[in-house]
Amino acid sequence: MNIQMSVKLLCVILGWTLISGWASGQEASTSRLPLKIRKFEAMGSRSLVSAPQYRSNIQRGSGREKKWHQISILYDTTPDWIDELMVEFYLLSGIRDLKTKKQVYSLYKLVVRYSDIKQGRGHAATAFLRSTALDRFGPPIAVAAVFSVKGKVVDSVSEDTENMPEKWWKNPRVIDRADVTVRNGYLLDRSKSPWSMVDFDNYEVIK
Repeated sequence: MNIQMSVKLLCVILGWTLISGWASGQEASTSRLPLKIRKFEAMGSRSLVSAPQYRSNIQRGSGREKKWHQISILYDTTPDWIDELMVEFYLLSGIRDLKTKKQVYSLYKLVVRYSDIKQGRGHAATAFLRSTALDRFGPPIAVAAVFSVKGKVVDSVSEDTENMPEKWWKNPRVIDRADVTVRNGYLLDRSKSPWSMVDFDNYEVIK
């Protein structure tokens, strides 16, 4: 009887040891993630920005000040270096069509590749939607960003005002709708925007 009880006790101990080891392994695996998004600002008035003004001897025009929409992300990295980081930006906007009186949508996509990201906190990634897009195709209703390293998604983030489905940016019920138009050339990375030379050393190199 004592031998049987000892065997049972040993089995219980071994079982708990295996479970604890598995859990510790999961925690260690999670802690080793190469990247973590810390802050995401992509909706509302806080994301409306005016283009920087550069000094020159050329007379400025008299047009009204235009607002761009900025997607701003702060993230931390754990490896000593990340050779290449791919960030996919997605933005969905909506406006009421004056002719049909129905809501229509525009989908903007942008892929940016950053190189030589050193370990640390507070790395920044940004994208800018041209002011004409805001005026013509309406304000954003959903914005997302997906971060990948070596072809593997390591983190993603999304914000919306329409109770969008999970991972809406690749959901056919959202992006393949007849009232959604994909618009190219409106969502710009920093190097192609008026902010390209602002705080240059505070941003990663775009390939």
